[in-house]
Amino acid sequence: MTQSKFSIDAEGYAVIGRLLLGLVGIFQVAIGGFFMAGLTMVLCVWVDAFIGLLARRHGPKTPSTVALESYADFFCFIILPMYFAFLRESGLARLALPVFLLAGVYRLARFHVEGLVKGKGYLGLPTTYNGYLFPLYGICGHFFPSYDNELLVILILVVSYLMVSTRFVTPEI
Repeated sequence: MTQSKFSIDAEGYAVIGRLLLGLVGIFQVAIGGFFMAGLTMVLCVWVDAFIGLLARRHGPKTPSTVALESYADFFCFIILPMYFAFLRESGLARLALPVFLLAGVYRLARFHVEGLVKGKGYLGLPTTYNGYLFPLYGICGHFFPSYDNELLVILILVVSYLMVSTRFVTPEI
């Protein structure tokens, strides 16, 4: 059995760029720039979509790019939203974050093994959607500040459930 060699192609470099965007988002949250961190999460979604478009045009991804993409998804769509939520709120919302972490890890592992469901799409909510949902929460929290913590707890628990659900199918776009 021959061992594959790790090599990074153009798509792999784009994934590394997305990882760097996620790191920028972490720093933005750390300095209190929640609005800019939200924009960075949305940008991570768009970069992910662009990489997916490249992959569909250029054939299958290399094993190196697949591995990098799993880590980038975890960092940009699980860790960054968790950090965003952790520093924005306290109390019950922080207690719900381990549920979100476990659901995200489960979702990414299941997708890595099962991939797309033929003719249906993604089984469960893709983690990528967190790049839209958490910034949306930030906007809602701005307009409804007295319910900010409750909105976050509901978001975390509902998204966690949808990520691991086998009944919820997201169509492939």
